[in-house]
Amino acid sequence: MPARREFARTSRASAFVRVYQRSREAPQPVSVTAQVHDTAGRVLMKDAVSLEAAQFGANRAADYRIALPIERLTAGEYLLSLEAAQGQHSAGRALRFTVR
Repeated sequence: MPARREFARTSRASAFVRVYQRSREAPQPVSVTAQVHDTAGRVLMKDAVSLEAAQFGANRAADYRIALPIERLTAGEYLLSLEAAQGQHSAGRALRFTVR
């Protein structure tokens, strides 16, 4: 199923990311931050969690999922940003979505 990027205010939507760690090192905690920004750059929602080392399975991956506050947003365009950080290393993704 392809990812949807346009939602009615009555929709339920969530974001999912799978965080991987290098296989050479023992798993370490990873900080994950998700933010929803409006077109003016204001942060409308922020969630920050720590994926503990024990959450990383044999495949050295841990999952993070967050419900997006679609019902609280007005019609318009938004940016969802996700960042995973461990020490000096970080990786992030951002995507735009629309509420109608």
